[in-house]
Amino acid sequence: MGNCERRSLHNRFVRLIEHLLKWQHQSQRWGSSLAKTIMVLRRGIRRLPNENPSLRPGLAGVVAEAYVGAVAFVIA
Repeated sequence: MGNCERRSLHNRFVRLIEHLLKWQHQSQRWGSSLAKTIMVLRRGIRRLPNENPSLRPGLAGVVAEAYVGAVAFVIA
């Protein structure tokens, strides 16, 4: 797994999870811009493993690391 691609995937997952947590817990404060951001992030996340198949085996680890980072950011 290339470090640059892995880092990019990790960062996208962190942002996606942050936005999903905010959406879940503060939905009354967010509008269509958050929904659009979530959609764009999901597309990018789907695209990266398709373009870089070497990312697939480590995907679960990337998601787990990203979740921890996203939760820490949201509660801070």
